Amino acid sequence: MVSQRRQRGEATNGPGQDTTALQSARPARRVRRTNSGQFVSLAEAISDSDEGTSPELALHSRKRKRTAATTSYSVPLLLGPVNSPSGEITCATPTVARWMGTGRERLLLTTVDIPPYHQGPLQLQLKLYPSSSWSPPLDTLLLPLAPPKSNCCFFKLPRELRDEIYSLIYARPPFLRFDNPGYPLNLCFGTALLRTCSQIHTEATEVLYGTNYFVFGYQHREHGSYWAPDWEYVGWKAVRTFVTSIGTRNLDLIKRMTFILVDGSTSWLQARRTKKKDKKRFVDDKVLQFILRFLGKRARLEWLGIHCSGRRQLQRSDKDFLDALLTMRADEVAFVADFRHHHRGALPRSKHEPAVEKMCLEAMTRKVLTTKLPQDEEDELATLRE
Repeated sequence: MVSQRRQRGEATNGPGQDTTALQSARPARRVRRTNSGQFVSLAEAISDSDEGTSPELALHSRKRKRTAATTSYSVPLLLGPVNSPSGEITCATPTVARWMGTGRERLLLTTVDIPPYHQGPLQLQLKLYPSSSWSPPLDTLLLPLAPPKSNCCFFKLPRELRDEIYSLIYARPPFLRFDNPGYPLNLCFGTALLRTCSQIHTEATEVLYGTNYFVFGYQHREHGSYWAPDWEYVGWKAVRTFVTSIGTRNLDLIKRMTFILVDGSTSWLQARRTKKKDKKRFVDDKVLQFILRFLGKRARLEWLGIHCSGRRQLQRSDKDFLDALLTMRADEVAFVADFRHHHRGALPRSKHEPAVEKMCLEAMTRKVLTTKLPQDEEDELATLRE
């Protein structure tokens, strides 16, 4: 057999060649290792506690040493966890997880397989927080308990007594004035009671806006930047801020309201400081027209008073102002005298045309629809009253 192999080698390699050198130059056959997957099982995984090496791994140790690979393997994560009756979580990846502990110290112990030739397996302790996508069973969570309701003695009082307390704090007789700052203003309210709770806020605002009588007027105070050469009057801007900021619900609570319609100041000193040539008449004030239209769409007044005190009478030719004024509605509308001068004994009348007063009273008074009962029902009601 040996002679036959040598003859074959001589015939193939030709004369003058050493067969031993050819055999030594031939590359060694590599040992192939078959693996069913990327990851090895937990029983075959390499760990720090393993002693000795297997014969299969000894073959690889004879190879030339290579530098460690810098590529990092991605650890398989839990994908699509599903609760099982036994309490464990199953997933499609070769990962085993189970719950440990109770209450707030409840942890998820996860064992993760690793690729070959890496130390492992890895054990991760995860503290999970419930999310909208997935959360542990409700019986495993420590549900927060609502604090016990406080027994407040204030709510044990009847509603009538609570309204009296609110009236002592928020009622300002005879009226609340948004007018000339030369008169004492009584608009300073404390908000501590309103911020106590929602029930007190609801009850107190009904007294604040429902029982007070609001008087809106033109403010002659000037405002502007310190370095600005021309300052402007506040006018109706403060009223506009008030009606647009209190909300629709509070506007519905207001029952009584009066407008003191006066023109801008024309004194010599103020006219000299205010160089802006703007129109001072209230019928040309765009802010006032906005306020009237805003209240006309949202307010539900029971009584509305109007007082005109301009340089001339309110006439039917003031079409833009009248169009805005006629949008307002109330159960009772009246042109009143300027009650600011009651302490002086003077009652100046409102300056307007009689035709304007008649037109406003007819258009602005809310119509009360009454249904006439049949004659037999009226007779029955009359007998019951007797």
